[in-house]
Amino acid sequence: MKKILLYIMVVAGMVSMQSCLHDDKELFDESAANRLEHATEETKQILESSESGWAMQYYLGDEYKGGGVTFLAKFKDGKADVSADFAGDPTMVSRSSYDVSKDQGPVLTFNTYNELMHYFANPNTDGTTDGGDFEFAVMKVSKDTIDLKGRTTGNKMRMVRLPEGTDWEEYLNSITDFEGEMFTSYQLKEDGNVEGTLTFDADTRRVSYVDKGNNTSSYPYCVTPTGIVLPDSWKGDAHSFVLPDGELSMEASDAKAGKKVALDPYLTPEFVFKNIGSSIKMNDDAQSVGAKVRMANTFTYTTDADWLTITADEAGVTFSATANNEGHPRVATVKVKNENGEGEMTVSQMEFAKDIPGTYVLQYYDATGEVQQNVFDITADNADAIDLPVKVGPVTLHATLQWNAETNSFDWGSFQYMGTYGRYYAYDILYTDSYWSGVSDKYAYSAPVTYDDENGTYAIFSEGSIVDEEINQVYVMACAANPPASTNDFLGYLEIMQGIVLVKLPNDAGAAPYVAKARSNRQSNVHFNKMPAYHAYPVRGKKLIK
Repeated sequence: MKKILLYIMVVAGMVSMQSCLHDDKELFDESAANRLEHATEETKQILESSESGWAMQYYLGDEYKGGGVTFLAKFKDGKADVSADFAGDPTMVSRSSYDVSKDQGPVLTFNTYNELMHYFANPNTDGTTDGGDFEFAVMKVSKDTIDLKGRTTGNKMRMVRLPEGTDWEEYLNSITDFEGEMFTSYQLKEDGNVEGTLTFDADTRRVSYVDKGNNTSSYPYCVTPTGIVLPDSWKGDAHSFVLPDGELSMEASDAKAGKKVALDPYLTPEFVFKNIGSSIKMNDDAQSVGAKVRMANTFTYTTDADWLTITADEAGVTFSATANNEGHPRVATVKVKNENGEGEMTVSQMEFAKDIPGTYVLQYYDATGEVQQNVFDITADNADAIDLPVKVGPVTLHATLQWNAETNSFDWGSFQYMGTYGRYYAYDILYTDSYWSGVSDKYAYSAPVTYDDENGTYAIFSEGSIVDEEINQVYVMACAANPPASTNDFLGYLEIMQGIVLVKLPNDAGAAPYVAKARSNRQSNVHFNKMPAYHAYPVRGKKLIK
């Protein structure tokens, strides 16, 4: 029986093959080579037929592990003009040669260097790349769309014909504008039913998707002037979402027939902070500061500060403060809340000349973990050059602080000459857990000024970074030259400063009680309770790590 079945299958297969061969002969009256030649020429013709060019939805990284960007490209006579939404300049255009070569099928290649198109394929210092393509297998061609596949990443991408008369600068600016108006999170709804939540990260151009079963996945996305595009790897039934005029929800333009797929804004307090930041800065005048936030009135805003009033409507939120005549900074905590969460921001009111001058205590932990304190004065006329004394043994060195009116903070700049220690020259170096500022003067360690009834006016050095890692220490270095030509002139440290705080003394107070209290508390507590975390075991006797 098996033999009979096998015979039948073989005969059927022969008949089928003959039938296929017959069909091929009817369908293709030219060779495969000629068909490839014609496909290549057709691709070139369609590419160059668009007077305004094409918008290219481009995805980085193998298996879509990077972000999404939009290129604009126009092809003519073997040349390609390229712009991009990541360039930072909507007028920037980079020109190179291009070709449609023949391989297994047509291949679009930018065959001479293009500053924008080759950007993500350029090798980094470690030899890696950002997962970019500049050669693309042409998968499908029509008048208005060209489907591509990156030859390096394997990611599927798409080129869409731009309407005639499209202004590239306006197009790219519209992408920026739309992205700025996007909500942070959206609910994915299919026919009105919630299927999951998408949270967009504009910095990485990736979106995190949590479905109704609490399963999490991540995808890149591209931004258009009117919506977003998700790649072929997206597991939903729709990939292109467009925001209708006057609406807040994006609708899928490519959903299956009879199905409605939409992205409805999912509002959390983070949306408010994204639009206005985590703090509002004011001077001492009575004033109102407004910030544009769509649907701001869907949140509640509460504060215990009697000098601050907050109002909100559909277009934004307004913070109104009375005049500050109290002689010190005022800082209010504002709680922002809706049914999806709660967060906090601050509103501060201060002016340098009126609220900041006075006698201060500089307090820090040294290299041995001991509390050290120095007293110094800030006057109304030295905002740009505040002298900060730092005692190292019997020698007093000096750093310079600057008042930052935009952030209401003291800024301590890196690589300052602080004086001499014996035969050595002293310079300050800023440290993170992994990095240091070296001989660069481009970094700053900042201490935002705040105030509360218990502690008065104070500032904690807590802001600033090197290679995206937070600064947490200041080293006072002994150097063999002035200025040091390189880190080879660093001989070691004279002092290590951690948990650095500035505290303004009351007008009638001396420094002695504060010094005594801090020394008695040692590393457990200091004279106010907002001391930041510090290293329990500061480095001891450790030479500079180069």
